[in-house]
Amino acid sequence: MNKLNKLFYWILIIFVLSHTSSLYAKPKIIVKSTDNRSIEINSMQNEKRIALVIGNGTYKNIKTLKNPVNDASAMVKVLEGLHFKVLRGFDLTQKEMKRLISQFGDEIRDGGVGLFYFAGHGIQINGENYLIPIDADVHSEKDVIPEAVNANDVLINMAYAKNRLNIVILDACRDNPFKGFRSAFGGGLAQMKAPEGTFIAYSTAPGSVASDGEGKNGLYTQELIKNMEKPGVQIEQMFKGVRESVRNLSNERQIPWESSSIIGDFYFKIDSNMRVSNMSVPTMQNNIDVDKEYWDTIKSSTDVSDFKEFLSKFPNSVLTEVAQAKINQLEKIQPLTPTKETKISSRPIKIKNSLSSDGRFTDNGDGTIFDINTGLMWTKKDSYAEIGRCFNWNNSRKYVSELQTGGYRDWRLPTVDELKNIYEQSKTNTTYDGGRIHLDPIFADGGSYWYWSLEENGNCCARGVAFNDGSIGSGVDRGGCRDMGVRAVRAGH
Repeated sequence: MNKLNKLFYWILIIFVLSHTSSLYAKPKIIVKSTDNRSIEINSMQNEKRIALVIGNGTYKNIKTLKNPVNDASAMVKVLEGLHFKVLRGFDLTQKEMKRLISQFGDEIRDGGVGLFYFAGHGIQINGENYLIPIDADVHSEKDVIPEAVNANDVLINMAYAKNRLNIVILDACRDNPFKGFRSAFGGGLAQMKAPEGTFIAYSTAPGSVASDGEGKNGLYTQELIKNMEKPGVQIEQMFKGVRESVRNLSNERQIPWESSSIIGDFYFKIDSNMRVSNMSVPTMQNNIDVDKEYWDTIKSSTDVSDFKEFLSKFPNSVLTEVAQAKINQLEKIQPLTPTKETKISSRPIKIKNSLSSDGRFTDNGDGTIFDINTGLMWTKKDSYAEIGRCFNWNNSRKYVSELQTGGYRDWRLPTVDELKNIYEQSKTNTTYDGGRIHLDPIFADGGSYWYWSLEENGNCCARGVAFNDGSIGSGVDRGGCRDMGVRAVRAGH
């Protein structure tokens, strides 16, 4: 055998041996990803998993619930068995909830899977969901926002983390504790649009209310923990199984709901023997570093234009929905800037340039007073000075809705703070009976001592402010015999 043949022979031997070894090697299961990365099934099994579980039941000011703490405790046990590191809190105040949510956001920044579970009272206001802490002192719709925790806070922390997958489970549509309040509260929770890489699960359909349950656990969590421990079941199929069970066991009175934008698969319990192919690993691909920094500078703002500018600068940010929610919230709370449509006629208003002694108020000469400090416009005369009448709270709202003073039709009752802001101890005005109140004399005299605010206090009462001493009446029957004056307010010049 010549040298050339020997060389060819050894090359052939090496080729055959190398390919034979690959044929008998243990197959390696690879999970392909959308961004050309891959992870082995073992990597998915060992992937970092962080959960925050909160259960609130022992409420101080509203109806208590017997099952949320039991449900949360059961969830902790199951999640720990599924290799989650679990942060937990039971019967938490607002401050404690916010601190834990912030800590949870820090924990999931290192990647992996994040899961948030809440059991307790929840409510929707203007399409946003609020989770109720045990110390919430809620008497009317306006109390919810400062007293509760916005569920969007959880989504914001998840968006900042940019980890591969997040799961939100809200067993928060329990029996409505606010049935005595006006219908603006609605029932159950509103559906939230899931940001990319997020799976949101509700214990019942959006707008519906679920029962707290008769057993040790609520029906939803009872079925959830059963299904989570089934091996080899994808997340969508797992929650479908929960939905079917709850629907059947409740005789179709409770139907769980999910909203998802996840790209790849997820298994709470991985079957190590299963074959996995084409399993993509979703990633938060949006670069939110710049918009996050900008958001941090405006997130506490009460100026709606800040959030509109954010949307203009960052139309593709993962925070756009949160910004739009803030805009909707502020536009509902803040009086709208007057437009031509709010005017009865387009005639120009003649300004007399009559100023108060300290230059704060301007008499517009059309029955309105403009407050330079706050940008609010007030009626110069209250209802008693105008028509010789005071009203109960219910009728005061009707009176304001029909006002056309100055050619405007968007008058409203003021808040307590707005009334307190024009109460000035150093100023004196005269009431209908010659009494003294502390109101700038640029306002017409001959009015009332007391003025209604728009703020309700519980199921039966509303708040008003006394301008003789600045005290606040909080237990005044809204429809009863107690009448007060009405001084209406609106926004703008």
